[in-house]
Amino acid sequence: MKTIMKFILIVVLFLAVSLVLFARVTGNTGKSYQIQSQSGDMMPETIMPLHFSDRAEGSINPETEYPLAEKRFRKLFPDAVNPRWFRENRNLFVYFYNKGNKVTAVFTLRGHMNYAIANLAITDLPGAIINKVERRYEGYGIFNVKQIIEEDRITYEVVLVNGCEYVVIYISDEEITERKRIRKM
Repeated sequence: MKTIMKFILIVVLFLAVSLVLFARVTGNTGKSYQIQSQSGDMMPETIMPLHFSDRAEGSINPETEYPLAEKRFRKLFPDAVNPRWFRENRNLFVYFYNKGNKVTAVFTLRGHMNYAIANLAITDLPGAIINKVERRYEGYGIFNVKQIIEEDRITYEVVLVNGCEYVVIYISDEEITERKRIRKM
């Protein structure tokens, strides 16, 4: 009986100490958007691949094969670094870095951009949007940001997090639309 009581006491103490240490390590102030972004010079030199395609044979030379698409790309993204072009069916995919952010853009064969998606650093999100999110979702921190460019419209997909859940919101034209809530386990 004494052995069982000692075992239970040890387990309870272990759990209590673990909870205290875990609370100190994961304390969240709700201000996670203040994380410093990496400099634009560092991103292209990382070993992280620009794309997930394992088909190198899809690589093309846009200057000679699709000059309209390449010209439009240079106009839209003058700061693009390390572009990699691939053709799949009737679309041209270009993976590149723009101002230190990883971007995927899709063009038609005639040079029209269908859309571009940029994985942004939290610090690249406009201040007005951060303020709106803070007011509407008090107690949440910003976990992830993507910028989606279609035609002349820019939408931000923002993933928020607190101790209980993730919330995915879309922000465009001064409007916030909540898309999904995911409970943490």
